[in-house]
Amino acid sequence: MPVFEVDAVHNGGLVNALDIFHLPATFIYRDGQYHRELKCEPLPGKIAEAIRQGQHLPAEEEP
Repeated sequence: MPVFEVDAVHNGGLVNALDIFHLPATFIYRDGQYHRELKCEPLPGKIAEAIRQGQHLPAEEEP
């Protein structure tokens, strides 16, 4: 699964478009569709589990 990092300082338009108030912020997109914001402890196992759960949820409208 590809992971992309965006520098919030240099991409203020994206930060505003997604209503990001706290950093780091992680979002799950699958096949170009938004699924959810990833909210979990910053531990590899917790992140992997949150991604597994989030990618199977139905797509939602982007924030």
